[in-house]
Amino acid sequence: SAEGVCGTFRSCGVEDGERLRLLAERLYQGFSGPAHWEVFPDVTRALQGCGARGLAQAVLSNFDGRLEDVLRGCGLREHFRFVLTSESAGAAKPDSRAFLRLLELAGQPAPGEVAHVGDSYQNDYLPARALGLHAFLLQRGSEEGGGGLEVPPHHRLRSLDELLPRLEQDLD
Repeated sequence: SAEGVCGTFRSCGVEDGERLRLLAERLYQGFSGPAHWEVFPDVTRALQGCGARGLAQAVLSNFDGRLEDVLRGCGLREHFRFVLTSESAGAAKPDSRAFLRLLELAGQPAPGEVAHVGDSYQNDYLPARALGLHAFLLQRGSEEGGGGLEVPPHHRLRSLDELLPRLEQDLD
């Protein structure tokens, strides 16, 4: 909410109430649609490739109800069976309740049949692995090595173009 944005600025020492309220409202509204979001080319290729392979896809995000419109506006919503935000799940990643709700909405597949891709070691990779999911850490533009994180090389992606070949290895 815009109030949440205000809280973030207040915690940084910004106190001008009216100016802060206007800024927060503009930021909140600006990120409510596709105009301020970038879709990397590998995203569409990976979603199309996984869909062509018959893999069901869903979103688990620490965002709010605006995400549906953002995804729709970016031309991505059609790829996902459902979108689960932390707001609708009642828990945010890395809380296991968010992941368990995802599995529930997906029809309770065995954890080993589910792959989770995320860009946060703490919020995505670790909790997914703790639940037994296949987990991939997306580290765009990073060099090999991964900054000391305990992630095996075959669980690291520098681009989503690497995802489908990795999944196909696991599926075959």
